[in-house]
Amino acid sequence: MAGKIAGKCLTLLILLVIISIIFPTCGVSISSLTLRVYEDGVVHVEERIFPGGPADNITVNLLARNVENIIVLGSDGRILAYDLIADKLTIYHNASREIIIYYDTDALTYKNSSLWSLEIDLPAEATVILPSRSTIISLNSIPKAITNEGQQLKLVLGPGYWRIEYVMHVESLVNQNAQREGFPALILAGFLGGLITILSTIILVKRYRKSPRNLSEDEKRVLEIIKSKKRVSESDIRALTHLPKTTVWRIVRRLERRGLVRVVKVGRRNEVELA
Repeated sequence: MAGKIAGKCLTLLILLVIISIIFPTCGVSISSLTLRVYEDGVVHVEERIFPGGPADNITVNLLARNVENIIVLGSDGRILAYDLIADKLTIYHNASREIIIYYDTDALTYKNSSLWSLEIDLPAEATVILPSRSTIISLNSIPKAITNEGQQLKLVLGPGYWRIEYVMHVESLVNQNAQREGFPALILAGFLGGLITILSTIILVKRYRKSPRNLSEDEKRVLEIIKSKKRVSESDIRALTHLPKTTVWRIVRRLERRGLVRVVKVGRRNEVELA
């Protein structure tokens, strides 16, 4: 009798081993999730995950459908192949121990006048870094932590739906509390003086935005390449500077916002020329 029971237990154990081999568990665990929000509303996402089984591919749900500048790296630093359908990213990881996913999206933020809103549905605990000089107006829940990182606010949020409303401070060009009483001529003189100051400030701001000064070394390198080539694609800039795709994309956008370059769409690629 004992021999029969032992035989049945052995058979059951063998069946469990066979099932585990044929149907491996491929759960994905998120080790860290970081969202860095930029002044223009673009969110840069960095997600680190651990594949849960020996399968050669896994599927990860991204935070948005409208994404770009996707880069997927294995634990050895090599770029991994992937397929993207809607917000589902299938990664062919070749048994990599850890996978790092980078991407940008502007689908998580929107602006109403001066008020920005960030809406996210987090699958796990995440760190959110807001733009410099931001002030939080409202939160739909209480974060696990709020700290300062230089001039930026860093929030640690639990999994689930989050809505964060914030504003970014810009120094006013004119004093909103100007005195309204006084001799009309003095008021007129003050008005004209203020108008001249505002116009002068606008001219200085435009000159500043057009000026190549106050650029980082990488921005200067990219600008010199554009000057020498007259018009150059972003892929050629990456090849000449050996900078990552996301870095080149951000540099070009910063130069474009400063009025130094313009981006021209040619077919499926972006070409950059001096403004």
